[in-house]
Parts: sequence; C-alpha cells; structure tokens
Amino acid sequence: MNNRSIFTLFSCILFGQILLGQTKLGDSPDGSRSPAVHRIKLMDHDSSAIRMYQELQLPFSTEMTCGTCHDYQTVRSGWHFNAGSNIESGRNGQPWIYANPKTLTQIPLSYRYWNSAIHPDDFGMSPFEFIKIFGRHHPGGSVGEQDERWEKENSFRWNISGKVEVNCLVCHDVNSAADRSHVAKQFKKENFRWASASMSSFADVSGSAKDMPDHYDIYYGLAPDESKALPPQVNYDRIAFNEKDEVFFDVTRNIPNKNCYFCHSTMVVDKERSEFWQHGQDIHLQRGMNCVDCHRNGLDHNMIRGYDNESAEENSPELADFTCAGCHSIDENGSTVSHNNKGPVPTHNGLPPLHLEKLSCTSCHSGEMPKDNSMLAKTSMGHGLGTHGINKADNTLPHIITPVFEENGDGIIEPVNMVWPSYWGWKNGNDISPINRDNYEFIVSDILLTLALNNEGSWPSINESHIKTILDQLSGQRSEGVPVYVSGGKIYFNRTNGLISEENEIANPYTWPIAHNVRPVSMALGRNGCTDCHGVDAPFYTSLISVDSPLKTDNAIMVDFQSQELVAAQLFANAFIFRPWLKGIIYMSVFSVVSLVILFFFHKLQCWLGSSQREEH
Repeated sequence: MNNRSIFTLFSCILFGQILLGQTKLGDSPDGSRSPAVHRIKLMDHDSSAIRMYQELQLPFSTEMTCGTCHDYQTVRSGWHFNAGSNIESGRNGQPWIYANPKTLTQIPLSYRYWNSAIHPDDFGMSPFEFIKIFGRHHPGGSVGEQDERWEKENSFRWNISGKVEVNCLVCHDVNSAADRSHVAKQFKKENFRWASASMSSFADVSGSAKDMPDHYDIYYGLAPDESKALPPQVNYDRIAFNEKDEVFFDVTRNIPNKNCYFCHSTMVVDKERSEFWQHGQDIHLQRGMNCVDCHRNGLDHNMIRGYDNESAEENSPELADFTCAGCHSIDENGSTVSHNNKGPVPTHNGLPPLHLEKLSCTSCHSGEMPKDNSMLAKTSMGHGLGTHGINKADNTLPHIITPVFEENGDGIIEPVNMVWPSYWGWKNGNDISPINRDNYEFIVSDILLTLALNNEGSWPSINESHIKTILDQLSGQRSEGVPVYVSGGKIYFNRTNGLISEENEIANPYTWPIAHNVRPVSMALGRNGCTDCHGVDAPFYTSLISVDSPLKTDNAIMVDFQSQELVAAQLFANAFIFRPWLKGIIYMSVFSVVSLVILFFFHKLQCWLGSSQREEH
C-alpha cells in the first residue's frame, strides 16, 4: 500500500469518527494548561499528505490539515463563518460596503438579515464576486465554501480558484512572519484555494487563477504554448519540513490582540490628531486585557458579541456576564458575575437614575467624543486597512460618519457609526429594490466620463442634471419599474416637469453601535458636569451630522436621531445656565429658614426660663 492510500484510509477513519460522534484528538484536552505543539503533516484538499520532494505540490487545506485533529464542521458553524446560514443575525454589525465613485454607489451589504443592509444577491453580486472583493478581511467559510449556486454561477471559475475554507491561521497563527496582507493579494488574483498557504511563514504563492482559461486544470496545467500567463502555484520552504515531512505551526488558542486588529481596526479622521499615537487606547487593553477575554468562544467558535440583549436572543443567561453591566455591576442579590474578570463597580454619584435607563454605557464611555461636526472613520473592513495599494486619502469612499447618538429600537440612546446608502433602484409602488449593478454601471460611467475624478477617491462633483440624464437612460432599458436614485436620505426620480426628490425610509442610513474604544471615567462624557450634554450648544444635541451624497445636501442635527425636539432640549439646557444661581438661592433659603428656627427656639427658651424664674419668686 502506497503513502497516498495510507493517508486516504486514515482520512476515512477520521471521517467515520465524525459520523459516530467521537471527539477528535485536538478537541479533547487532557487538563494540561501547557500549549500543544503543532508539528503536523500538511494535507491538500484531496486528503493527501504534501511531501517536500513530490513532483506536484498543491496548497495545503485547512479543512484537511487542521481538521485532522479538530472538528472542522463544528468550527465552521461559528459567528465569523456562518453568514448566509439560517441563523439569528442579532443586532446590527459592521456591514461590507461596496463603494464606487465612478457609478455614484455606496451600499451596505450583508448576508445577514440586518436592518437596512442589502443582501448581495439583491444587488446582483454573486458569491464569487463578493469573495473576490471582500475576502481580503474575511476569515473564510461562509458563502465561500457553502453556497449551493456554484453549479450554476461561475462554476468553471470556482473549479479553478477553489473554495474558500476557514482560514484558521488568520486568527491563531502567532508567527511574526505570517503576513495577512498576502491573503488580500490572492483574492484579487482569484487564488482562493491558495490564500491560507500564502500567509504562512513556510510557503510562497505565485501566479494567478484569474489569468487562466475556463478549461484550466490544476493537476494537468496548460499546454506549453497555450498561455504566457503564470498559473497559480505554491513553493514550500524545504527547511520547514523535518524528516517525517512535518511542519511546525506556531499557533495558539489564546488569540493575541494584534491578530484581531487586522480585520477590526478603526481610524478616525481628525485634523487635530493626525498621528495614530495621539488617539486614545481602549482602557481594557491598557489594563492588560485581551479581546478574547470578553469575546470568548468554544470549539463552535460562536463568538460572544457582548451586547445587552444577546443572552436573551441566544437563550443563554451566562452571556449577560460579558456585557458592560455584567462586569461592572452587582445583581439584586448583591452577587458579582460568575467569571473572574470582575471590574470596578461605578457609583455614578450625582447622576439621576434616568440616565442609566435611557442611555447605554457606551454613550458616555465609547467611541469619539462628540464635536460641533461629525467626523469620518476608516475601518479595515470598509477601506482595506493593512493591505497593499489602498487609497490613504482621508476622504476616500466609503464615508463612515461618526459618532452619532441614536435612539435604538429599545428606546435607548447609544453611539453609532453611520453610512448613507447611494445606489440606483427600481420603484414599484412603495417598494424600491436595487438595480443589478451590471445593468447600470456602463450607463453611469459613460455619462460621467467627462467628469474629473479626484485623487481622493471621493464623490465626483455632479448636479441634478446628471442624475436626470442617467435616469432617462435607465428608463429606456428593460423596465422593472420607475428608475430612481437613492442618496442622502432621499429618492430621486423623473417626472414630466423635471427631477423630483422626496424623503423615503429606504434611503435612511445604515447604523451599527460603537463599542470601542472604551474610555475611563476621567475621559467619559459628562466628566465636566451636566453641561457636557445639557449645554445650549452641547454637541450631544447640536452636532451637525453630514448627510453623505454626491449631490449637495443639508446637514442633519444630532437631536434628529434621538426622537427629541431641539427646542425642548435647548429650553431644558437653558435651565442649567441659572442652575448655580438656583443652588445659591436654595442654600440661602435653607440657611434663612434654619436661622429663623434657631432664633425662634432660643426666643421660646428665653421666654420659658423667664417664666420659670417669676414662678420661683
């Protein structure tokens, strides 16, 4: 029996263990707290061991390599990998944002059913295109390996590129030579199967699946004179292999913060603080905590997100321990949380209890402090931070507005990030749906061809006549309704008397809560007193919020997102101007009353003593 047959048999045995429900070797710890040493054989997607001197070398498969000792099917059900599955989506999270200034498009996308997010299918974006664009900051799995439409859509390309397996190394590899930016390069080249190997310290990937014809075969390649393009291939470092053809993976279960940062970094554009070291760091990180101290998970990788309603949605009461209140409060019985990450319990002296009922903890302690005008934020997921060739201009799309204090569905005010959608759509009655981008990109680009695009990657300078012309062109196509342009909180459509604009809920911004960075009490909103929020010109109510659009729009005001009236808020704020006087009047009144009581007491006492003396005589 040859080596290939032996490993095929070994894989069949392991697969049989899964079917029988037996726990795999790496999923049943023996109690030792010392880390396991991962010196293992690399396995390709055919379940064959990769040997240093074999003629054909394929990229190793995380499903087959890591799955030898770990239950891969359980892992891939985790939060980072299960978008597109029929699971509860929970509260809004950061979406994937498709932005193209050439087509006046900025659209929040998600395979989860989050409020105001648009499903990529509804936008005409196939899973193949989605992975190619956003795989740069995605740990694999999801629609990259479980979509059932492969047989019908891009089937030839999927066969060449391969499925996008869960990339265990993105999170667990702590080797300083592991380069996550290489993964982004592979997705641009459609080298999906090779992405995990490209970031490892012992493999180099070259060539491009994108340049290969549809009939290319990864086993047989191309005829010598058929193409001058270089097919995708992997070259392993011979030194990394020992005499048993085993390779050392420098991985850890306790993921360090730096690995989280690649996908979860945020940069706030602030002219007053241009250097990153001028920005504050999360107080938890300053105290030595790691991201995974709160955002924990088991083998199922169902990551704790840590918001207030999560425990009820997941029907798991213990999740409440990992919220702000879970770590920083005492329950009604006087007991603390069950885990040992208990934080200091704030007293909030002088703060009326109403604030704790109507404001989230993050309102005072998270994100950027509000200013007179909203700011822009750049994120890894939105702007490709940490990858090569990105536009570093402050104003590049997408435009993420921050911070905005918004009332959520539970009536609680919390800080959020905001994206205003801009896209072309069909209007049928009261329903508006996005136009398939293949049906409008050429038209829009052709009409805007004469406009100069700025180097910042921001919106071009347009006017309503450009929108009208584009809508006229779209109405001449295969009509699925009335063509509209959704942007800046409005919809635009043509009438016989010209371009019409009106407000519509479909144009409302997509928002998601801000959780970090967390500020200590010395930097919290309200540290200077009530007027931090209740001043006449306090940004908490009066900050101007950019209504983002390629068309000229008016700014919104912060209070518009809080179900409050600006006039009422300012009238209430005016009371704080005279509050010191009121306190003085109260103190003087109390002093006067007490003085009168004392004088009255002594007067009565004197009268009583005088009466007693007269009786004695």
